[in-house]
Amino acid sequence: MDENTLFFGCSNRAASYASDQLALCGPERLARHFGGTFGGLLLDEAALHSCQGRTVVACLSPQPDLPRVMEQVRTLAASGAQVIAAAMATPYCLDELPDNVWKTAVYQYDELGLARLQELLENGYVTGRPYLGISYYAVTDAQTAAQLGVNAYGVYIVEVVKGGPADKAGLQAGDRIVSVDGSEVATQSDLGTLMQNHKAGDTIEITVARGGQMQTVNVTLGEKGADNS
Repeated sequence: MDENTLFFGCSNRAASYASDQLALCGPERLARHFGGTFGGLLLDEAALHSCQGRTVVACLSPQPDLPRVMEQVRTLAASGAQVIAAAMATPYCLDELPDNVWKTAVYQYDELGLARLQELLENGYVTGRPYLGISYYAVTDAQTAAQLGVNAYGVYIVEVVKGGPADKAGLQAGDRIVSVDGSEVATQSDLGTLMQNHKAGDTIEITVARGGQMQTVNVTLGEKGADNS
């Protein structure tokens, strides 16, 4: 990375950064570490529309401005910029971004988190990241449940990638994910966090509700790469 790499977005100042950088927010911390340019929480209109051919790193964390940051990521991706999305404690956000955005979950900007970003820039993906091969949606209120015609809150599989790990294990669109390795899944964040505890090649046990019955399957995770991130 160089000064042409632009860093922006939100991050939790209370997170565990290197001790000499404690006062810096995520994107400013990363800009200093990699020698890039810090663009602030949100990019101004001039920067937002002049990033074609430039590498932009967006920091995503559970802050009030997260939806606005994600909208700018979508705009940048559509403009031809090479966008890297680093999700801190919000891995579920990555599934909501376009396929041409490079994505990684960074739980803190320590040596491991920084190494993941470096690897993402060099390879287009972080090696060893688990890939399940589904898209999913969390039902958390009665109105959404009624609209989707379901009678229980939870995380529902919307689509299963043909030939992917979930498909090979027999998971189907419409399944509600109840647990992973015995740990309850009630939100998108639950599922994302549990997945990050594993690596490609691990076999996990997923219990789903289907047709009023519980079914448990073993899924061998694939590797999330540039072609399926």
